[in-house]
Amino acid sequence: MPEKPSAVIDLGSHSALLLIAVSLPSGDLKLLHEDFRITRLGKGVKRDGLMKSENMDRAVSVLEKFKEAIDEFSCRRVYVTATAAMRTAKNSDEMIGKISEHFGWEVEILTPEQEATYSYLGAISAFKNFKNKEFIVVDSGGGSTEITMGNGTDIKARGSVPVGAARLAEEMGFKVTLCSSDRMGLMQIVKNELEKIPFWNQLDSTKVLVGSGGTITTLAAIHHGMEKYDPETINRTALDKDQIWKLYYRINELSLKERLKIKGLEKGREDVITYGTIVYLTIMELREIDLIRVSARGLRHGYLLSKFKK
Repeated sequence: MPEKPSAVIDLGSHSALLLIAVSLPSGDLKLLHEDFRITRLGKGVKRDGLMKSENMDRAVSVLEKFKEAIDEFSCRRVYVTATAAMRTAKNSDEMIGKISEHFGWEVEILTPEQEATYSYLGAISAFKNFKNKEFIVVDSGGGSTEITMGNGTDIKARGSVPVGAARLAEEMGFKVTLCSSDRMGLMQIVKNELEKIPFWNQLDSTKVLVGSGGTITTLAAIHHGMEKYDPETINRTALDKDQIWKLYYRINELSLKERLKIKGLEKGREDVITYGTIVYLTIMELREIDLIRVSARGLRHGYLLSKFKK
């Protein structure tokens, strides 16, 4: 009798992601279904310390959509993980209560270290022959950015900083077109946080830089002009620094309405994509790294891989 699949939900600050998969004898995952929806759960948390009722209700509506797929695949287990927004908000218990009441699911609020670990393991699992390579994995989300350094699956160091696409956008009042002084000011904010990471000076071009998370996968999708999101094509994408700068300038010049016409740019990211791009550009400029490889896999994949291993 075939094994029933498991599901993991990554409840982030800006979006929620669903993965349904089974474990393969090789130790990898067989991906059966993935979904992504915007929740904006973390909007306003930095300012007020609270998640807004309308954002929590939107997240519950997204989870209802996810449950339809979970039921369709007869998942034997459902894991719900939460990151920066739920870590920071004073009313996280309220959101946990809503999820428990509506679905009967438990929520695991991950520490920054756990988030970095799972993001790293998920991201590198997209690459073949990764066992003896040195990686730097950058997973920049809505509310935070995790940076993890390792050799294959052996993690050497990990860190988390409270800068992400949605948080930086809030800092600027969701300004659509950023002038050069805006950009330089944001890069300075990111730089100040990054330099607090103890191993920051060890990040260099001798290691393989891998990006995961919505910003970098969206940039890869735009680079390919994707009509329909294809994770396998994303996983084979390498972007150099000049290409990312060109994408930044191209998007920054457009109105929100014009951005939605760009192939590969999902609705819901149009007002934060430039801010997320600044995080990656700051890292690449400061550490003089010219190339980043993109992984369509992330926290949810690493979390499930770890669960299956146990």
